[in-house]
Amino acid sequence: MNSKIDSKDISIIVQGQLFKSEKSSTLDVLLSIRKNYPNAEVILSTWNGSCIPAEYLSLCDQIVLSDDPGDGTYGKTPLNINRQIISSRAGLEKATRSYAIKTRTDLIFTSNTLAQFMGLNLERSPEFSVGNGHICVADFSTRSHVSGLKVPFWVCDFVYAGRREDVTTVFDVKLYLKHDFEYYLNNPKPEYMYRQSDVFQYTPETYFAYYYLKQGRDIPFENSYDSNSVAMGLYCNLLVNNFIVLGEKQLGVTSLKYHLPIHPPRKIMTYPVWAMLYSKQYRSRLPRPNYLQNLVEYVKYKCNKRRKSPFK
Repeated sequence: MNSKIDSKDISIIVQGQLFKSEKSSTLDVLLSIRKNYPNAEVILSTWNGSCIPAEYLSLCDQIVLSDDPGDGTYGKTPLNINRQIISSRAGLEKATRSYAIKTRTDLIFTSNTLAQFMGLNLERSPEFSVGNGHICVADFSTRSHVSGLKVPFWVCDFVYAGRREDVTTVFDVKLYLKHDFEYYLNNPKPEYMYRQSDVFQYTPETYFAYYYLKQGRDIPFENSYDSNSVAMGLYCNLLVNNFIVLGEKQLGVTSLKYHLPIHPPRKIMTYPVWAMLYSKQYRSRLPRPNYLQNLVEYVKYKCNKRRKSPFK
């Protein structure tokens, strides 16, 4: 049976450096959680030395502080993968509820619709399933294997929501070492990567998705841009059976930092596209996707592109 998950059964881990701009801050994030998930366990996981305002204390059940490992920057491209691993893992270790939402300090909740999708008990094929159920993720930068930049295992890492043990497993990965940050300084780049300036082996999006989805499987996948036929073929089945890809409206979140959508809908895996792929395999009832959503999101994207973003 499908039912909306009650907020009392959810731990929400707000991870990362505290966010503050001229008009908003992480305080707005915490207030939005209390408004939309009033009985949730709220855990703020950030860094030692952070200046945490007194208002945060009454809005959080726990505040977890960790040592900041740094961003692993090489050249101009920052890679906050270790920061995300450490702060997410530290927060999830304190979580006590059956379900968990890993989110960011700059994502504000606009509704509780995510709880509806977390409550879906969808069909899955044992051959392609890992964990205990589907994990909800964002479409903000999730790549499609059918359009746009066709690469496997590129799943947006802004939000992970599902059974607590499954979300915890996403971050049960080793930290990046210097060798990983500088992988392609010491190894020859494949020909298809010559136009890419990255020198690390995997982006955070692919690192988390690949190691979560490959459990028990030997899948060739050399780097985030490796679109070999084996990986591409498995990606669709593993994605459909283990993740629910949701848009801004379905997630009930929006960003205080970025203009959404980050990419035009034709270049990402949107919820209508995911729902279509799922429906091809199974007849489970899904919340009806709005097939005009891609057009609306595209108009939003074009409008945002014309605005000068203060975050560039």
